[in-house]
Amino acid sequence: MSLTDWRSLGEVHIIGCFLLTRAAVRVMDGQDAVMPIPTADDRPPVRGAIVMLTLLASEVAFLGVGNYTAAKHAVERMVQTAAIENAARGIRVNAAAPSYVAGPMTDQFLEASSEVKRILPGEVADAVAFLASPASGYLGYAQPPVASQWPGYADPTSQSLEPTSSVAKRQLEDGYPTEGNKRHEVNSSVPDMISLLSDDEDDDNVNAQPTAHFDSSPAYAAITPSDFISTVSSQVATPATNPMGAAKALSRAAIVKRSGSPLRGKDALISQRKDVIHYAPLLDPIDMQISYDAHDSDTIRIPDLTPPPSSPNEPNAPKPPNPTLADEPPLCSEQAALVELVVQGKNVFYTGSAGCGKSTALKAIRKCLQAMGKSVRTIAPTGRAALQVNGSTTWTFAGWTPDHHKRTLDELRQAAHGKFVWKRFNETDVIIIDEISMVENLHFERLNEVMKEARHDPRLAVQPAFGGVQVIVTGDFCQLPPVRPFQYCIECGRELIAGSSDSGITFKCPQHGMYHERDKWAFRSRAWEECNFVHVQLNTIHRQSDEAFIRILQKCRIGEQLAQAETELLMDHPCMVHHATKLFATRKEADRVNKTEFERLKGLNHTYWSLDNFFWQQDEHPHLQWKGIRKPKGPQSEGPLRALEDHRFAECVELKKGMLVVLLVNLDLQSGLCNGSQGIVCGFEQNDPKKLPKAKTIKGKEPENRIFGDRAPMKEEQIKLFIQDPGASYKVWPVVKFHNGKTRTIYADCSIAELGDTRPYSLLCRTQIPLAPAWAMTIHKSQSLTLDRVIVNLSKAFEEGQVYVALSRATSLKGLKIEGDRAGLLTGLGGNQEVQEFLRAKFGGVNGPSSSICE
Repeated sequence: MSLTDWRSLGEVHIIGCFLLTRAAVRVMDGQDAVMPIPTADDRPPVRGAIVMLTLLASEVAFLGVGNYTAAKHAVERMVQTAAIENAARGIRVNAAAPSYVAGPMTDQFLEASSEVKRILPGEVADAVAFLASPASGYLGYAQPPVASQWPGYADPTSQSLEPTSSVAKRQLEDGYPTEGNKRHEVNSSVPDMISLLSDDEDDDNVNAQPTAHFDSSPAYAAITPSDFISTVSSQVATPATNPMGAAKALSRAAIVKRSGSPLRGKDALISQRKDVIHYAPLLDPIDMQISYDAHDSDTIRIPDLTPPPSSPNEPNAPKPPNPTLADEPPLCSEQAALVELVVQGKNVFYTGSAGCGKSTALKAIRKCLQAMGKSVRTIAPTGRAALQVNGSTTWTFAGWTPDHHKRTLDELRQAAHGKFVWKRFNETDVIIIDEISMVENLHFERLNEVMKEARHDPRLAVQPAFGGVQVIVTGDFCQLPPVRPFQYCIECGRELIAGSSDSGITFKCPQHGMYHERDKWAFRSRAWEECNFVHVQLNTIHRQSDEAFIRILQKCRIGEQLAQAETELLMDHPCMVHHATKLFATRKEADRVNKTEFERLKGLNHTYWSLDNFFWQQDEHPHLQWKGIRKPKGPQSEGPLRALEDHRFAECVELKKGMLVVLLVNLDLQSGLCNGSQGIVCGFEQNDPKKLPKAKTIKGKEPENRIFGDRAPMKEEQIKLFIQDPGASYKVWPVVKFHNGKTRTIYADCSIAELGDTRPYSLLCRTQIPLAPAWAMTIHKSQSLTLDRVIVNLSKAFEEGQVYVALSRATSLKGLKIEGDRAGLLTGLGGNQEVQEFLRAKFGGVNGPSSSICE
């Protein structure tokens, strides 16, 4: 058994139960008594009940599953301790201990042995419902066995001993059946349960307000066990939530308070233990509003548990949580619907105009899938695009270099059986491909074929696309196209001969025929058809609000000729572009402008070298050794890593007072300081260790500069090392006054990418001031940025879609100026004919689709 296997069970069971219990106690401890049962004068009022799932096997040795039994044993002791610690608060903590629960996993473990009886999932739910109900209020601590037969602690397959206990109930009227082995899915959102969990890194902040509000109704909902929960809602990932811990904790067991009617007593649970029969009211499925899906009898629906907000003027209204800073903006309704679609396991392609929130949706999708315990790989066609989404390139994921396209398809299939590539492919559950417009047809096809080879299932006559992994692709085909398509034949690897015909540009292989330039897009590949994507178009534009400007951008996107009035409006309109960023088609033009403007500034030059680190898990990922190769060092202690050459943070940042800069991170969304915010360096502030960004609260006090997200403690440490580097000359932080009037001290930011196929991951880190010179930048580099003030130079737009990309960076016409000949508006527009036909076929339109979802 590997260390990873051992740790994974502990994370799921021990840490998950701890997080949920801790969060639930915080809420229950502050509420009024909710259980209407008679109590002795010296007994505290009952404020809530928590039920966890342990296992009868926690007291028995099982070969090969020591990690499982040990984790369950730890949970059992945790329950006992929590019961003692919370008794005085009126919070009961108990556990149910199932034996073998009927299901495919149990059958596989027991090798379908008919000698060992199984219990049904519904019987486990009954036991939990009893422990959560008022009738069990007399129990200080209980862990009833839930078993059809469990012969003491002898041979588990023996039937020679009498059963130690049993739990039975009569059939619920209109309730869910216990007969059969049904796998139930919770399809609706469960935000209250999830938001009970505080951030993993907030351990010191024990008095933090929960993000969910609760009323005092005594109705309860019991959610058990992991077999019942195979779907996690898109609302799992919230700013105050650790989505991975939340999903793991939820998958064990939860008793959550919800609004609704009091418990009814017409349905009774009969628990026979030590010859004493106890009756308890069960949860009425009608009161709980649990219903079956009319189209799927195996699906139950649980309503949104969020109660209506209380008026702040009400006497007992709960206090709203303190505002917190989020890494990303909240999802709109269509983005949330997209995440729900992905959660269902479908292959999805989603697109939309620039500014519709594709990147925000990608991050939410990834968090949600990871919260479900899935292994997610985020990949992109270029290094810069991959670093933007904390992923890897499609080349790295496949174990290729560009020269691999010269190999035959059979050679690539054979290489897919290499140790590390095969392992990577087979341990991946989901791949997310960003910037799909730049992925060439044959590259997409090659990746499909090698994954099918590595994940080949001999039981299937036809292998599923990408070997059966879920495929999510996103991007805008109206933006940048594939670079240099059809270089080598996919079958034989021979270099293709470019030519032309009546149908346009062609690429010919003497042995395997001809490719047409119009087929360069990924959506024209066989692999795209095999994926059977659900096609989704996001229609809400979040970047711009000017309707006239949005209409112009939509026309540019599809290459539609602008009306004369629209052209005049773009070229000649009132604008405020003082201290604006200029966008150029080439890097040479942008570098020249930045250098000239920087040299004009007087004053001291402050130089910041990045702190790069590669934390290599050598035993797990020996093939990643090259990621640690460094360039020659400058003044800093160690040189920058070559693997981070395309990182959005420069390895060297030079700043002067008066310099125009652009922010490269979401710093404070509530204050309008996001990725792309522009401003002027107005000074420098001496380093004060007390003001550095912190991952945790200190003695209940919220730090001024809080670090959120995964690996926050590690980021905090890297920022300290960055400013303390003995080889660095800087000991000051830049202060920037942004165009929206906000002034902020800009501290270093630590960007961490997880590499490798197994935990613990190898980590590639760059810590740097998240600023870049903003006098000029390339159109390519501006992708994903939102710029308040921008000047677009059209003199050398050379790629299809480049003008549209440049114009759509602006948030409004007021902040946009176009330089150059107006004829440049016709160069580099979107509007590829094949793309237009594809979008119309899928959505009924390009910009104003009749349907945003096409299956």
